[in-house]
Amino acid sequence: MPMTWPIAEAMNTAALECSIPVPPAWVTAAGTGERIMRAMLSDTVRELVRRNDWKQLTFSQQYAGTGGETYTLPADFLRLASGDNAVYENQPNRRPCVSVVQDGDWTEIKQLNFAGVQRYYRLNGSNIDFFRPLPTGGTVTLAYVSKNWKLDSTGTTPGEAWTAESDVSLIPGHLLQLGVVWRFRRHKGLQYLDRKVEYETELARAIADDRPITRISFDGDRKMPRRPFEVPVPDYIPPL
Repeated sequence: MPMTWPIAEAMNTAALECSIPVPPAWVTAAGTGERIMRAMLSDTVRELVRRNDWKQLTFSQQYAGTGGETYTLPADFLRLASGDNAVYENQPNRRPCVSVVQDGDWTEIKQLNFAGVQRYYRLNGSNIDFFRPLPTGGTVTLAYVSKNWKLDSTGTTPGEAWTAESDVSLIPGHLLQLGVVWRFRRHKGLQYLDRKVEYETELARAIADDRPITRISFDGDRKMPRRPFEVPVPDYIPPL
């Protein structure tokens, strides 16, 4: 079960700070203030899913080659995960695929057939294209960020829109609260910079907690104390 946060709870706290009466049901409330706060929530979520590769929103899709060029992106695809290895060829070679952004560049690569040892890709609507085409037996792993930032109350059905009062967020709830508050205050022409600074501080902390940085050593952990039998014998047993 993933870690979740009640969306309504975050909105209730934000409403109290913004002097908005908490409605009986947020998703159906028709008042101007409630509608503005729902819009601020949408803006906050849209920003948060683009600012970080949240581990609960990041998934992998593996494509098995069929000899074709075009493959379908996942239904919940929002964007590629960060980093050069977001599209990585596992077979027949192990290496990152090379992104092509401009359609004209893609046309030139195909016309001149100069892929060489590289495998290029481009995102094309709801598809991903490879050149050279991915051969039968070849595989490519796509790391991506999902647009589904919330679950229903059972924790089983993901979605990208808040449609039920009992829905829960996969993004930390206090970030939703702070994001809604500073945006609402800005919308109303009130002082908001102090709350935005707090939001940015909490966001930086949440990102660090979400994916803590560790150092990987391939020659052993030098910080661990040496065991007795890893130290030269004379250091422990006096010579005869």
